[in-house]
Amino acid sequence: MDQYPRVIEMRQRVLAWLAAMQAPELGDGVHAESAFQRRNGPDGMYLPGTYNATACLFLLGAYETLAPAQADSIAGFLNQFQRPDGAYRIPEMEAAEVYYPDFEYIDLHTTNYVLGALALLGRKPAGPLAFMERYNTPAKLETWLDCRQMAEPWTEGNYIVNLASFYAWLHENGNAQVHPLLNQLLDWHQANQDPASGYWYDPATNDLTSAMAGATHNLHLYYYLRQPVPRFEKIVDHCLAILEGVSSACLDVDVIDILANLHVYGYRRAEIEAYMERKITALLDFQNPDGGFADLHAGLRLFDGWERYQEPQGLSNCFATWFRCAAIGMICRTLYPDATEIWHFRNTLGIGYFDPHPPSAWPVAVTSGVPSRMPTSAPVQMSTRAGGFGQQAQRLQARIQERLAGVSRERLLAAGALYQINIDGTGGGSLTIAINDGMVDIKAGIDPEARVCLSLTSETLEKLLDGRLNATVAYMTKKLKLRGDISLAMKLESLLK
Repeated sequence: MDQYPRVIEMRQRVLAWLAAMQAPELGDGVHAESAFQRRNGPDGMYLPGTYNATACLFLLGAYETLAPAQADSIAGFLNQFQRPDGAYRIPEMEAAEVYYPDFEYIDLHTTNYVLGALALLGRKPAGPLAFMERYNTPAKLETWLDCRQMAEPWTEGNYIVNLASFYAWLHENGNAQVHPLLNQLLDWHQANQDPASGYWYDPATNDLTSAMAGATHNLHLYYYLRQPVPRFEKIVDHCLAILEGVSSACLDVDVIDILANLHVYGYRRAEIEAYMERKITALLDFQNPDGGFADLHAGLRLFDGWERYQEPQGLSNCFATWFRCAAIGMICRTLYPDATEIWHFRNTLGIGYFDPHPPSAWPVAVTSGVPSRMPTSAPVQMSTRAGGFGQQAQRLQARIQERLAGVSRERLLAAGALYQINIDGTGGGSLTIAINDGMVDIKAGIDPEARVCLSLTSETLEKLLDGRLNATVAYMTKKLKLRGDISLAMKLESLLK
C-alpha cells in the first residue's frame, strides 16, 4: 500500500506542532522540548528541544533556505551551552542525578547532537573541541577502546559513534591528523565483530536487540568511510525478525536505519521493503492528534539518564518527533525513490545520518574470514539465590498472576517463552513465568532454560506493575538488569501493563 499521501499529511502536522513549540522570547528558532517542559522546566531542556527541532525541521526541508540571521540566532543559543572544554551540557545537571559514572557519555552525546545541528545550519561551535585532546593519539584511542563494556552494546555504540563523529568533523574542518584515528576505529570494528550475528557485543548476554541498537551506531563508521559491511546478511536476517509494529522511538529508527542502509546490497530486498511497508503504517498511525510524536505511550521519559527531568510518556516531544520522522524519511527514500527532494538528512554521524546513494561500484561485502576477539556464544546464566522465597516475592507473584489471568490467549500465544524474574532485597526471591500454548504457569525458583532473566528490586517491580515506571527507562537507568532476548522482555512488559 502506498502510504505517501499520508506521509505528506504527517509532515504538515509535524511542522505545525513544531511551530507551537517555538520559544521566541529566548531567540528566533529556539524550541521547547515539549509542552510539558515549557510549563515545568528546567530551562536547560531548551537545549535538546532546539537541537532536536533544528534537525527535524532541516530533515523536512523547512530550513533548506534558512535566513542567515535565523541561523545565527539558533547557533548563538546553542553555543551558550558550550563549556570551557568545548563540550555542551545542560547547566542544571548535577553528577548525583546522572546514572553514568561520570559526565563523559552525556557530554559526548549532547555535543554530537549540538554539533550536528550547527553543521546543518552552516555554523560552528563558539570554541574549539578541547576535550578531544583525551582521544587525539592512537595510544589514547586504544586505551579508551579497551575500556568499552560490550555487555552493554547500546550504550557503547553511542560512545563510539559520538567519538567517530568528532573525528570526522575535525577532519572535514582541516585536521588531517585525525584520519588515521578513524581508520583505527574501523580496524577495531573489524577485529571485534561477532561472526555469529554481525554485531558488536558480548554474546554471553544473549541480548541481540540491544546489540542491534548499538550496531546502528557502529555501522555509521562503515557508511562514512565507504567500507563494505561484513556479515551484512546476518544483520539483515535479525532485523527482519524483530520490532514489528511500534516500539520506542530509538529502537524504531535504529532498525530502519540498518535496513535502509543495507537495502542497497540487494539481499532480501523484497522482504526489507515489505517490513518497511508495515513499519511505516504503524508509525503513521502512532502520530499524536497534536501533530507531534511520543516516544512511548506509558511510563515516564528521562533525558539521557538524568533523573531530575522526567515527563509522562505519551506526550509529543521534539526528540521522538525527530527520530520518528527520520525513520519515516528513510523508509520513504527506500520505497519511493522518485520522491527524494523533500528529505534532507543529517550530514554528520549519529541518528538521522543517511546517504541513500552508495558508490556506483559498491564493493562486495565480506561475509567470512574476519577475526573476532569477542567470547563465543553462551546460554543465559542464572545466579542462584539464597534465603528462599520471601514475602515481597510472594506478594508480587500474586500480582503478576492476577495481571496475566486477564490477558487474552491470543496475546499470550505471541509471547510464548520461559521468563525468570529475580526480585532483589529483603523478602525477595526468584520466580519463573512459563507461557506456553496460551497458558501461564508461575512458580518460585530458578530455571536455567529461561530465555529472559530480569533482575530488579521489589520497589521497581511495583512501579512497573502500577504503570509509574516504563521498563525501557528502568533498563536505561540501571534499575532493571536484563539478560536474554530484549524483544521478549518487551512482550512480557506489554502483558503486565
